[in-house]
Amino acid sequence: MKHVHIGESLSAIEQYTFGNCTELTSVTWSNTSKLKYIFDDAFYNCVKLPHIDIPSGTIQIDEDAFRNCYELSSITIPRSVQYIGGTALYAMISVVFHDRTMSEVEQMDGYPWGAQGCIYVD
Repeated sequence: MKHVHIGESLSAIEQYTFGNCTELTSVTWSNTSKLKYIFDDAFYNCVKLPHIDIPSGTIQIDEDAFRNCYELSSITIPRSVQYIGGTALYAMISVVFHDRTMSEVEQMDGYPWGAQGCIYVD
């Protein structure tokens, strides 16, 4: 599977839904997405995914959600996200937070970006 379009009715991406989809290169969302949660390891090891825009309305990105997505050079996180779990963004290079800074996310566990850190673009 190389491309995924997620429709409006999905409210959560469950654990390992796209885990080990090593050929995944793009994820798109319905303009009226109702996504609220991206659970643990949902995109674990999607090694060819270069970028993702989390849809507005999403409130939680759990631990290891994008762990080992080594080609994921940027992720855009909407203002609605209130929680980012530990190592959720492990191996990230760039994180864009819309209309706020990283410190305004209500809760972050540990180091969401992992041991090597990342560059923040506000």
